[in-house]
Amino acid sequence: MSKRLSNFEALRILAMFMVLVLHYLDKGHILTSLTESFTVNSYVAYFLESLAIVAVNVYVLITGYFMCESSMKVSRLLQILCQVMWYVLLIPVVLVLLGQVDITGFTTYDWLKLLFPVHMKHYWFVTSYVILMLFVPFLNPAIKHMSKVQHLAATALLVVYQVLPKSVLPVVFTDDDAGYGPVWLICLYLIAAYIRKYGIPFFSSLKKSLLCYLAGAVCIWGSILVMRQVYFAIDSFGERIDFALHYNHIFCLFTSVALFYTFVHWKPKENGFSRFIVKAAPYTFGVYLLHEHMLVGYNWTKWLQVAPADSVLVTVITLIWKCALVLAIGLFLDWLRSLVFRGIGKVLAYTPVPHMINRLDKCLRGDA
Repeated sequence: MSKRLSNFEALRILAMFMVLVLHYLDKGHILTSLTESFTVNSYVAYFLESLAIVAVNVYVLITGYFMCESSMKVSRLLQILCQVMWYVLLIPVVLVLLGQVDITGFTTYDWLKLLFPVHMKHYWFVTSYVILMLFVPFLNPAIKHMSKVQHLAATALLVVYQVLPKSVLPVVFTDDDAGYGPVWLICLYLIAAYIRKYGIPFFSSLKKSLLCYLAGAVCIWGSILVMRQVYFAIDSFGERIDFALHYNHIFCLFTSVALFYTFVHWKPKENGFSRFIVKAAPYTFGVYLLHEHMLVGYNWTKWLQVAPADSVLVTVITLIWKCALVLAIGLFLDWLRSLVFRGIGKVLAYTPVPHMINRLDKCLRGDA
């Protein structure tokens, strides 16, 4: 099992590390404003951003690649929601006990974000991901029964609508959500399913896929720098400077698929490290829920004293070890959470709850 999945599980962990890098650079104020003067550190920081911006796309591609040939279970969705609520409600309690938060200052809006995290977009990704999961029972039968041409056409239509106009036209479209919405996640799901069923011959080898990933990151980085110079030259298009960093930009999509294919082709050896990767990867979602909580998201970089450094080498090394630290802490805490959930699951096994969930699963499959 680990030999078959360790490459994808390693990619899952890498994607979450990249998410941490993105938030470290942004919320740690390492990124200079694109309309201000750049230092060498600024150029390096935006190149790191360009390498890591594929993280969310890759995470969804992994989901689509495997889930398109399996059934969406109610228990899986409930598990996600329970995991979200665990972090959303427990973190404030812990921070209050540590004297880091005063809940008397919470507004009604704050309480609503804690009590209804999906509807209030406590985590934008969770909201869009849950909506995607709700559509999976309907997407999978469609994917199964579509011909290759129909699948390609459906995917191409979404890509053209979501990606093409913003990637080639100097216009800010009103309905463009930069790839943060559920429609983009559904598009990625269809792309992943197409890769699983038919493949993309262009990405024919590990070496070619890796080179395409690096070339795509350079294109993202270069596009930012070019648009920045255009802005300085004509004092216009300021709102378009960072478009290549949007999840639904053509460069970001290409680079995401290239990195995904790099790990499709990579076949790690069966050893203790690969087995560890397989065991650790399921806890990556907890890393996101921990460090992006409304009370943690803009504070963890302060707690770790993240700040720009004069040396590029110091900046990169510090980024790596601090993001790795947060990743390790998050994985460990989510492992502890899983132990609690397993205990609760054993208790619920003696109640009517499992039977009710099985009935709901049958309804989704059309068996009831």
